[in-house]
Amino acid sequence: MIGGPCGGSNVTFSVLSTVTNSGPCPWVITRTWRAIDSCTNLFYASQTVTVVDTLPPRITQCPANQTLVADTNCLATIPDLRGQLLATDACGPITIRQNPIFTQVGPGTYPVVFTVCDPCTNCVVCSNFVTVLCVTNLGSLCGVKFDDVNRNGQQDPGEPGLPNWTINASGPIGVSTVTDSQGHYCFTNLVPAPTRSVKWRRPAGPGFPGVRLLLRHD
Repeated sequence: MIGGPCGGSNVTFSVLSTVTNSGPCPWVITRTWRAIDSCTNLFYASQTVTVVDTLPPRITQCPANQTLVADTNCLATIPDLRGQLLATDACGPITIRQNPIFTQVGPGTYPVVFTVCDPCTNCVVCSNFVTVLCVTNLGSLCGVKFDDVNRNGQQDPGEPGLPNWTINASGPIGVSTVTDSQGHYCFTNLVPAPTRSVKWRRPAGPGFPGVRLLLRHD
């Protein structure tokens, strides 16, 4: 509160300027004030507000574990998985580091650490595992997706294959493909697994009324 003999507390305040630095580490806001009384006496003062960011980013999705099949020399390269990481920060853009990355490794399981930082060097980490398999006896799984009109469990003449259906096969490494114009699909270079489950997803668009769906494996 500013007062004076010229009008007592009848003083008018105004903001002359507000300057903010480029920030954000820290944000510094400087505001200049002017006070004038009824005798036109002037008084100037400045106010500085410093905003300090101490909160790290928040990771909402860490990359999932990965399984890789090694090449003929039993080596594989740990890929760049940073694009699978999701994170947010309230005060600025984030940077993501991955360690290791683009490193050639042999069979085994390797921890991969992701470090997410904001411009103020507040950081948070998460990790996953990359498993490398060296397999020489790779297999295949092929079949056809068709309308089993008579419901006898086999594709008979006149029972059409269904194109553009997504087929997913589980296992140490999950794989996905789409049926061709005759409903055929084929997975090759599969890592051996005790069991595999195969699921499908129909194409987007109208439904398939009256279609009896069956998946045949060759």
